[in-house]
Amino acid sequence: MGLAIMQISFLVLFVTLLLPSLSNQPKEGLENNSLIQEIPAESKVEIDALGKRVMGMDICFSPRITPSVRKVITDYTTFGKLGTARIIGRSATYFPIFNRYLEELDLPSDLKYLAVVESKLKVEANSPVGAKGLWQFMPTTASIYGLEINDDVDQRLDPFLSTEAALTYLKELHGRFDDWGLAIAAYNCGPGRLNKAIRSSGIDVKVDFWDIKQYLPKETQAYVQTFIGLQYVMEHYPLHNLKPKYPSAELADIEPVVLTESYTFDQIAAESGVDVSIIEELNPTYLTGYIPANENGYVVALPKSANSLYDAGTFAYSKFVNQSPTL
Repeated sequence: MGLAIMQISFLVLFVTLLLPSLSNQPKEGLENNSLIQEIPAESKVEIDALGKRVMGMDICFSPRITPSVRKVITDYTTFGKLGTARIIGRSATYFPIFNRYLEELDLPSDLKYLAVVESKLKVEANSPVGAKGLWQFMPTTASIYGLEINDDVDQRLDPFLSTEAALTYLKELHGRFDDWGLAIAAYNCGPGRLNKAIRSSGIDVKVDFWDIKQYLPKETQAYVQTFIGLQYVMEHYPLHNLKPKYPSAELADIEPVVLTESYTFDQIAAESGVDVSIIEELNPTYLTGYIPANENGYVVALPKSANSLYDAGTFAYSKFVNQSPTL
């Protein structure tokens, strides 16, 4: 009897010690997949659909659905959705301008999303290192591409001329690297750094962004993937219940006007009937509220509601890049 009790006690002790170790063993099937454990079933379906939409975008280089791309999409469609609604609203003002230059220069239409990456479509965006405008030109690069910077004028803030300059630069980068992903990377880090990354990769044949990604600066790696994420957001925002905050019609529907004589904003307001506050908001290029005289002309942005003045000959009207007096 005593021996039987001892055997039972030993068995109980053995089972007690064994059970915890059994409970810690990996389970078979789906439960052993840590990603699936972390993500509810309904979210997995949405992520799969998201990936398919990203991979199916009409984009100028090969997209990938990476963790960085997912994070950009999540940030802009959830935590930052109010800011995103404003960006989409501002696109009503600037995308028509970008599209006209893209068509004129025969460039991929999705390059316009680079300005979203650079400035969130804030025409007066100013970086800590001194880059300005929709396309974030540094002074030296701006000068190379014909943008004037002085005490009265900063054409990096001109939505027409800065777009022409940026797209011309991008076209040259593509001609040099023969890949739009690399051209976009070079826009961020410079062609010298990009060439260094290509050499570091040791790849002798033609490369793309993904081939040399690990050799690029971390900022540039993130920059190109942000481009992919923001193109997705700008094209698929209705799927994420984002409602754009559009500007007024006077700010959204604008055209370039070329002035050769000197004008103040007050004079333009008096002759055009456009409120001076609208003129100021559309023309941060002119730092003192004054457009100097220039025989080649300066470009001023005005609402289309001022069209009667074009017809009357008060302003010279320029529709396309190849009619710009700066060319």
